[in-house]
Amino acid sequence: HQYNNPDTGAPGQNTYVEWLASPYAQPGPDFRSCQDCHMPQADGPGLIAVTAQRERPAEQRHAHTFVGSIPETLSANILLNVNALSDGQEIVVDAAVQNLAGHSFPAGVSVRNAILAIEVIADGQPLVQTAGPVIPFYGSDDVPGIQPGDLADLPGKGFAKVLEGRINGAGPVVRPVLFIDAENVFANTIIPSGQTDQSQYRFAIPAGFSGNVEVNARLLYRRAWRALAVTKGWTITPGGQPIEIEVAAEQLTVSVGAGLLPNAIPTMGLPALLLIFGTLGLIGLVRSRRG
Repeated sequence: HQYNNPDTGAPGQNTYVEWLASPYAQPGPDFRSCQDCHMPQADGPGLIAVTAQRERPAEQRHAHTFVGSIPETLSANILLNVNALSDGQEIVVDAAVQNLAGHSFPAGVSVRNAILAIEVIADGQPLVQTAGPVIPFYGSDDVPGIQPGDLADLPGKGFAKVLEGRINGAGPVVRPVLFIDAENVFANTIIPSGQTDQSQYRFAIPAGFSGNVEVNARLLYRRAWRALAVTKGWTITPGGQPIEIEVAAEQLTVSVGAGLLPNAIPTMGLPALLLIFGTLGLIGLVRSRRG
């Protein structure tokens, strides 16, 4: 897919250009075309249509279901890696989202988006975030109050191409809009093919706390902006796929001990220990001679 708004140049779908810039477009053993992934070869010979008369070999038969963003393909191609530690004062969480797909993630029309949600809990309560990004406005719906699934302003990141413009070319500039009304790109945080997005988050450890801290990370793929899906009542696509898919999730436990220093005391290597013991031995020898 490759098309833009003909009047403003705002992007519609740039999947083909994204593939051209990907590692899979390079000649060699790792080359993959769009058809290789989305129209895989049949397992054996057969007909190519219900009205066909002649049997075709497998290499002439390809699937026309155009499988794309389903749980299996997303989990296989979009990877989440999370590490967490305590420095004595804060819980430090490092998250990496790696895109192994042949185009950007998320790809397609601009309503597609993804959310990385980070939660750190101690004694059943979320810890206060002290540093790191938060989930953008499109992580929540437009319904007053906070409903389950609303994630805006919580620790994490959003991955999307947010377009803005005036509806039918009139009125105030609003966002997000489809490419038909788009005049500009407000934000573009999609992950190109073959690249990894890295982010870090810090959470304050309560004074005097000792015990285990739970770190939860979830990567969600949403086929439409949450506000749009909630307003329309969308939960399932016409093809039977969920509007929201959990691509990956990780849970870690970090042990925090009361009274621990923020920084570890440096350990001594063997040369330093030999020097100390040698010095002590020399001092003892001098004292014995004086005696």
